[in-house]
Amino acid sequence: MRFRNLFQSRMSVAGMILLGVLLVAVGIFRIAEFVRYRSVSFSSRWTGYGHRVFVSSGGLLGSLPGHGMIRGHSALGSVARIDGSSVAIKTRDGGEKIITVSLATVIRRSNQVIALADLRLGDRIAVVGSPEISGAIDAKFIRVFR
Repeated sequence: MRFRNLFQSRMSVAGMILLGVLLVAVGIFRIAEFVRYRSVSFSSRWTGYGHRVFVSSGGLLGSLPGHGMIRGHSALGSVARIDGSSVAIKTRDGGEKIITVSLATVIRRSNQVIALADLRLGDRIAVVGSPEISGAIDAKFIRVFR
């Protein structure tokens, strides 16, 4: 009988509505927190290698004259020749950079992983890797733009 009286009181109903709203708000907060965590996780991975190659003070690739890139660890240019496991690219300043490609190198065109054999002469690429003693770049990641 007391339980029935609980739903007849306006204060009790208002309290239950308030409790329900509070539970919904906490649930939404937890979902937002999860989404934020995933977003930060993605952006930190992007910042790790992508920002250095694809973004500069001039914008996204279109007006990238070379500043803002880490010399020796990244390169941007068009494929000039492919010799086995190495790729020579012609940079914007007319120079040539040798890129060494290994089995661990990830090569992407749009959202697809491609093989070294899928690269074509003239493809515009951005490379991130480690410098070699010879001056070449040991590629870890190559982005193909066409």
